[in-house]
Formats: sequence, structure tokens, C-alpha cells
Amino acid sequence: MTQQQIAHLQLPSDSDKLGESLSAIRACVREVSQVAGLDKKATDGLILAADEIATNILNYGYIKNGLRGILEVKAVIDDNSLTVTFEDTAPPFNPLTRHFDVSQLDDPLEDRDIGGLGIKLAKDNVDKFDYAYANNRNYNIFIVKRPKH
Repeated sequence: MTQQQIAHLQLPSDSDKLGESLSAIRACVREVSQVAGLDKKATDGLILAADEIATNILNYGYIKNGLRGILEVKAVIDDNSLTVTFEDTAPPFNPLTRHFDVSQLDDPLEDRDIGGLGIKLAKDNVDKFDYAYANNRNYNIFIVKRPKH
């Protein structure tokens, strides 16, 4: 089987639509996970990962930079995996370069470094997380293996 696109969303970066956009992403990821035959754990992990990265793109890539744009969500399946890709035109940001020191989890909140935990959660909750920057666009790519039939 070749890749088959099973979803395509275009969501605005407007701060007053943030909740709606994130809800639409969660619903889309849940639906494509069902189409791909993922179990509850894999589905919940992918939703968490997608939610964390989408929030970062919309909040920090667009809104906090005073920019407007579109977050595109695409999902494709093949025999082995479900791939969800976020594509945006916010300033380049490679989340793979951001590391979170897990030893800080036991520290009081006020003593921890800011940021990074959401990206770690995203990386830890999918089989593969990748990033690319090409043609002035960020690509955040989540890959989850499909169960064998």
C-alpha cells in the first residue's frame, strides 16, 4: 500500500481561535488514530504530543511574535505507520534541539528552567518525532507504528 492522505486541516493562528484550533487538532488526531487502528495508549500519546507542539507553534511561533498565519495539519497512513505533520510559516524553531533535564522534575517549580517539558512529552509519546525546515516552513512530524494485522 502506498501512502494515503486521510486528513488535512488549515487552522488560523489567531489568539481568539486558539481553543478552537487545538480542539480541532485533538479531534482530527483522534479520528486518524482510529482509522489507523491505533490502540488507546498510542492514540492518547499522539494526541498529547500533537497538543504540546501545536500549542507551542500557535503561542510562541505566531501569537507571541505578533504574527498571523496558518497551521496545516496533514495525516497519511501506509501499511506500517500513521504520520501526522504540522506545517507552519512561523520563525524557524527546531524542537529537537531543546532538551529538558528530567532531574529538575523533583525541584520546586520556581527553581526549574522554563520550557522544554512539553517537547520532551511529545518526543516520548510517539514512535518517532522529527523536524525539518524547508522553503520557509517548519515541519513537525509525528510517526506512530500501526499494529500488525
